[in-house]
Amino acid sequence: MPTIDLHDRVALVTGAARGIGFETATHLYARGARVVLVDLEPTATVAAATRLGGRALGIAADLTDAEAMERVVADTVARLGHLDVLVANATITPHQSPTEPVSDAETFERVLKVNLLGVHRTVHAALPQVIAHRGHIVLVTSPAALTILGESTPYAMSLAGIEEFAHALQADLSPHGASAGVAFLDGADPNAGALMADGIEQRAECITTPESRARHPNPHRVRQRAG
Repeated sequence: MPTIDLHDRVALVTGAARGIGFETATHLYARGARVVLVDLEPTATVAAATRLGGRALGIAADLTDAEAMERVVADTVARLGHLDVLVANATITPHQSPTEPVSDAETFERVLKVNLLGVHRTVHAALPQVIAHRGHIVLVTSPAALTILGESTPYAMSLAGIEEFAHALQADLSPHGASAGVAFLDGADPNAGALMADGIEQRAECITTPESRARHPNPHRVRQRAG
């Protein structure tokens, strides 16, 4: 499958007001993409887009709201013409001691709602555009997914679910000339944004840091559908 020239492509990044989302948006913007930054807080989201420049657009939305994410994609297409790349980066991490692996019901459901249903609703809204323009989707998880030890139960479940969703997307998008990948990156890594942009350009099935690859040389197994 051909690589992606990011110049004049339209990329939507969730969780983009700060951290790895903002760093990814910054590097995509630097490579010529028009970037839509999506996050929950309106002021922070618009401010982040303003920091990037005139080719960036900030839209506040709750990714767990399916109708809101449909509106985000519709607004993106109305204002920028199309959507090529989706980076589903927005997730939450519960603050919990490893000695207390089972969260209370409210925390448990909130983590799964954001990290699994939110990611699914984001992808579902963007999928027709990504397929139509033979684009690429990246689902961002965590290096913790490679060594799930001492993580809270809902967080561990969500990391595994995000990875499996990426595998399913790879199989489903390939016949359409589109692609998907999963990223195991730490937002504190100063190279995370550049690694993300590199992986998107190459349509990488798996994006990791060199340190993660050294510890886990084959962290990602591509699933193939039977038959």
